[in-house]
Amino acid sequence: MKKIMGLAISATLLIALVVGGTWAYFQDTETSTGNTIQAGTLDLGLSDEAGDKPTGSLTTGFDTKSDWAPGDTSEVSVFLYNDGTIDMAGVTMKLELGTMVDGTPTSVTGHDGTADTDKLAKMVTIKAATFDGDPLTGAANFVGQTLEQLHASGTPLETILGPLGSEVEKELKFTLEFSSTATNGCQGDSYPVTLTFVGYQHSSQLP
Repeated sequence: MKKIMGLAISATLLIALVVGGTWAYFQDTETSTGNTIQAGTLDLGLSDEAGDKPTGSLTTGFDTKSDWAPGDTSEVSVFLYNDGTIDMAGVTMKLELGTMVDGTPTSVTGHDGTADTDKLAKMVTIKAATFDGDPLTGAANFVGQTLEQLHASGTPLETILGPLGSEVEKELKFTLEFSSTATNGCQGDSYPVTLTFVGYQHSSQLP
């Protein structure tokens, strides 16, 4: 009887070992460290000179030539650079005109602040605009407009310039024409311009 019970106990222990999975197998554990999950960047920079690889805004801006006279044209440029690691599907620009500063000396012969030809805003036209050498089209309806026509709406005009890849620089160039019909009232006048640029990662974000 004791022999039978001993065999039964041994069988029970063997079953418990099998079911419980206590058999020993080799194993080895290694870890992977130093891993990083990091988002890319969009970093739009503006410059008044090519090759600067700028980041951030441009406060010095562009100026028309100092001896700009009626009948002349003047080319002005802003250089855009993507210092980020992600391509921009598109960059938009808003053009906003401030209030004209009347610098005309009243002693100038023929000065008349009410004459159309004395108003700088009426005498300066944006004749052309290009981005990376390509003419702006579509929403760039400020081309062919005078400063007064642009200012009349009261709402900054916006246009899509085009894509800007990572570590790519492109030039935005305007050709401005000073009408040959301008008279003495335009002497010394100036007009502040604000350009606001936004770079977008995906085309679905574009306005």
